[in-house]
Parts: sequence; structure tokens; C-alpha cells
Amino acid sequence: MSVMALSRQPGVERLIERVRRTARSFRMRDEQAERRRLVSRLPRKPELSNVMDQKSGYAILPAGSLDGVETAAAFARQYRDEHRNDVAKKKADYNPTILEVKCYEDAPAIVDFVLSDNVLQVAADYLGEIPVLMGIKLWCTPPNQEAGKLKGSQMYHRDGQRWLLRRVKYLINMDQVDSECGPFTFLPADISERLSNSIGSIKEQGRVKDDVVFRTAKPTDTISLIGPAGTAAAVDSSRCFHCGARVQKGERLLLQFHFLPRADALHGGALRRTPAFTARYGDDPIRNLVMPRRSEHFVEHPDD
Repeated sequence: MSVMALSRQPGVERLIERVRRTARSFRMRDEQAERRRLVSRLPRKPELSNVMDQKSGYAILPAGSLDGVETAAAFARQYRDEHRNDVAKKKADYNPTILEVKCYEDAPAIVDFVLSDNVLQVAADYLGEIPVLMGIKLWCTPPNQEAGKLKGSQMYHRDGQRWLLRRVKYLINMDQVDSECGPFTFLPADISERLSNSIGSIKEQGRVKDDVVFRTAKPTDTISLIGPAGTAAAVDSSRCFHCGARVQKGERLLLQFHFLPRADALHGGALRRTPAFTARYGDDPIRNLVMPRRSEHFVEHPDD
């Protein structure tokens, strides 16, 4: 077997990942210990305790489960109405990003919600530490379905294309979403693992066609995020195969943001602290870890 073929064996891929991640964790062990310690400082809502199942890798949170989601949804709908005719910069032809939050001032109501106790509790419980916020996007997806023509994130995939990567991604309907609006759809992690093993190398799992998916999974295994504004899913999108934006009619207004453990957030998130963030959160140790200063806390690792 050639070196190239050996490197594409799932067992070898996992071993390489494990060695690299162990090395990163060792380098930042003091910071990781602080992040783990501070989990106990988060105010807790009992009904959200460990709500994300470690085996299946997700939780569905009915509208009203997360405090502050109504305010965020109202902001999102107003922003959509005011910017409906703007030209999207990303996925303009099938899943336009109408807002990518870069700082607190861009969307205070949304940032406050993303940094709220409820949201952080769910993510920290699952990941075992105060995580790093990687990005916030608001999608407004119009009808885009052409028979047999799926592209990009409309096809099943997992985020990050690594065997051992873990994350918490929130997908939250900002308006009513039904089955024809292209709801976010996913397979639980345990079923996704069977699918992943059947495909082989992680390098072959970037975009997976439906017929390949349903050789292993059943259509009834899929879970779709259908419901009114505020209906949410917290999903380990690095373990769970997922797709979306297959809109037949109507539109889908969806808020998406995600968190990574510190050892996997190599270069920090997309958001930057500003004076407005500092005025709002001051020296709050938890929020300052969720949105760390990149220049102070993040180092390029050439082996990753």
C-alpha cells in the first residue's frame, strides 16, 4: 500500500488527528482548565441541563425554550425587511447570507442572545468547557429548487471534515418554517457515524449525494427543523450529516451560529471585540473567553 493510500485509511486519519489535537491541548492546558472551571459559574436553567445527548449529538428546543429568542427573531425579521433587496455576498444563488455579524454593533439583539446564559449553558454542557464563538450568520433563503440540481450545503455534509472534531451549532427559525421552506435537516450522530464508516476516508465526505446517504440511513431517520419563530436545534454539525436550503416555496429566515472547544478554535472566531462589547460585558470572564481577543489568545499552528 502506498503512503498516499495509507494516509486515507480512516484509522490512520483518526490517529493523526488525535496526535495533533493532544499536542494542541497540552500547549493550552492552563486555559482549558480555566474554561472547564468556569462552566460551573454559568447560571443554569434546569430544563436545559445536558439537553444535548452525547450519543445522538443534538437537541431540539421548542420555541420559548431559550430566553431572549423572541427579541432576536424580531430583530432578524426587521433586518430582513430593511435589507431584502441587498445583494448577498455569499451563496447568493441558493442560500443568501443577508447578515454576517462581525462586531457587537452590527446586531446587538442577536449578539446578546448568542451570549446569553441559556445558549452558553447548552454549548458548555456538551463540550465540557466555555467554548469559543466562531461566527454568526442570518440566512434568508428564497425558492431555489430545480429538479436534480443540488449544490453546496444543499447536499449532505459534516462541518470541518475531521473524525474527532466536535462543535455546537445552533440553527434557529426566525420566522415560521414548514416542510416546503427548505428546513435545516440532519441525521443523528450515531446514524451519521454508520454512514461515515460506510463511505471510508474523511476526504470523501465533503458533499454526499442523497442516494449514497439513503443506502445506509432511512428517510425516516432524518430530523427537520420545522416550526414557528424561536424553534431551535443545537446540533453537533461536525458529527451529524446535514443539509438545508432546499426551498420549494416561501422562504426560510434562519439564524446560525456555532461554538468550538478552544483546542479546535485555532485562529479564533469571526467576531471582534469593540468598545461597545466592552461597555456591555466589561470584564465578564465567561463572555471574554467566548469572544477572546485573537491577538492575545490565538497562535497559528503550522501543523494543522
